[in-house]
Amino acid sequence: MDKMSEWKEIKLGEVISIKGGFSYKGNHIGKGSSLLLGMGCVSFNQKFLYSGARAYSGECGESYYVKPGDLVLATRQQSDNLPILGLPAIIPNEFKEKRIIVGTNLYMVKNNSEIDNKFLFWLLKSSDYGNHISACAKGTTVRMITKDAVESFKFLCPSKQERDNISDILWSIENKIDLLQRQNKTLEQLAETLFRQWFVEDAEEGWEAGKVLDLFVLQRGHDLPSQNRTQGKYPIMSSGGVNGFHDEYKVKGPGVTTGRSGVIGNVFYITHNFWPLNTSLFIKEYKIGSPLFSYFFLKTLDLKTLNGGSAVPTLNRNDVHDLDTILPPKKVVEKFELIVSDYFKKIELNKEQISSLTRLRDALLPKLMSGEVRVKK
Repeated sequence: MDKMSEWKEIKLGEVISIKGGFSYKGNHIGKGSSLLLGMGCVSFNQKFLYSGARAYSGECGESYYVKPGDLVLATRQQSDNLPILGLPAIIPNEFKEKRIIVGTNLYMVKNNSEIDNKFLFWLLKSSDYGNHISACAKGTTVRMITKDAVESFKFLCPSKQERDNISDILWSIENKIDLLQRQNKTLEQLAETLFRQWFVEDAEEGWEAGKVLDLFVLQRGHDLPSQNRTQGKYPIMSSGGVNGFHDEYKVKGPGVTTGRSGVIGNVFYITHNFWPLNTSLFIKEYKIGSPLFSYFFLKTLDLKTLNGGSAVPTLNRNDVHDLDTILPPKKVVEKFELIVSDYFKKIELNKEQISSLTRLRDALLPKLMSGEVRVKK
């Protein structure tokens, strides 16, 4: 019996129904015990971004609440460098004790079938679905997708056994990726704890007083208009982090960046060569400091309090340079760098394995969803 006789064509609207999220009030964000999900929780390569969940103190109807295992979809995207339009996020188990509200710019997914969300998540990550969404998208600067466009997607649905087998394979890979990511988070936390012990909590008496400029020099990033970008291996660093990749770089890694305009307060450590955009500041010169020391040092500063903008948050590098600080001996900084560099070597190895697993997952996904690769147990 061939696949076409075993797999049935189904319209997504026969399986799920979707509705828009809650129109929240901005003055309730950042306080309260509920979590408000925004478009930032959706990723083109991860199952959920925790940065897209914010505390919320306002009230809303029960119909806007979701629970772990539920799906939400991004209703729009602002850049092709972050292609999330119509893509899903699955609510993590870590939120099981929270009241979770779905906000605007997200669609809530109500599953009306026996096809579980674990399979639907991967279906909504498939290239066929992505191509359908791209064809139905509206808008230029901001691309949007309608409820009807999502529900009109048609797909070949395998039997329950095959759906379970497909899910098991893909989630097995995803769980390995999660484990490596958690290891990396733990390693960085260990390095940060060591930094605070050495340079904050137990700073030696007699260390010289000085300015941040005595540690390192910040420099504004470089222009790179979107029409001049060419896909490559070098990360483009904006004020909010990685903003795509380019085939040229401006700064040799390892390096450190932070936001200059738009988003300020975040600090990023980049292992490889990179291109810092003009919305960011990067460390051009290390004096007493070093890349890892400077990375953790910048994270201890409350850079948001230096905001010099009104409509657009702005950070002036000279305001950072002029901050008072204590200057540790260079030999202590070098010793710290030597210890924590081993942590970051392990982090880099884990990232390489994550990249390999991600490529495997992404290569298997269309083959499994199309039936080109059949799984039997």
